[in-house]
Amino acid sequence: MHASTSKKHRTTLSLLLILYLGLSLLGCEKPVEQQHDVGSSPSVDLAQTKITEVERRPTELTHRVEGKPVSVTLRVPKSHVKPGETIELSVLFEIAPLWEIRTMDAQPADLATRLELDLPAGLQSTGKWLTPEPERSMSLDRHPAYMGKIEVRQKILVEQSAQPGEKRISCSVSYQACDEQRCLKPAAVKLQVSLVVEANK
Repeated sequence: MHASTSKKHRTTLSLLLILYLGLSLLGCEKPVEQQHDVGSSPSVDLAQTKITEVERRPTELTHRVEGKPVSVTLRVPKSHVKPGETIELSVLFEIAPLWEIRTMDAQPADLATRLELDLPAGLQSTGKWLTPEPERSMSLDRHPAYMGKIEVRQKILVEQSAQPGEKRISCSVSYQACDEQRCLKPAAVKLQVSLVVEANK
């Protein structure tokens, strides 16, 4: 009788141990982050995630995802412009401490930060994007990288022939955030702000 009880007890303990190990393995699985040398992974489209409108102004829009190390803001200096006027559009990156993004001229090109403007009729970009001086990456190769708060600027000309009314400016932004040991999947987002072109008097 005693031997039978002990055998049942051991069997129960064995089953509990197997169950515990199985649950532990399931609970300990974590997503594997990309390493620095895997830049060819597909982009993650963040366009459907929550976008925060800064102070509800049409001239400024911020894309921020909770728990992600980078937020991006598209900004124009004012809401009303006149034909013949030049304004400076800005894309601002806020990068969390110990994180970085690649420069716009980084190699290979698929790792570089990219900004693509979509301008309506009557508006045109002039010159190249004006970029800040990069720092040195925390990774072993010490490549150029952006950290902290940075601003990239582009001049926009309102043509003399621009028709009066509201104009929507879109900017597609793509980047990859990395820390010293790993890189997140590339992110892509499209931001939009508005300008009103006033009639020539």
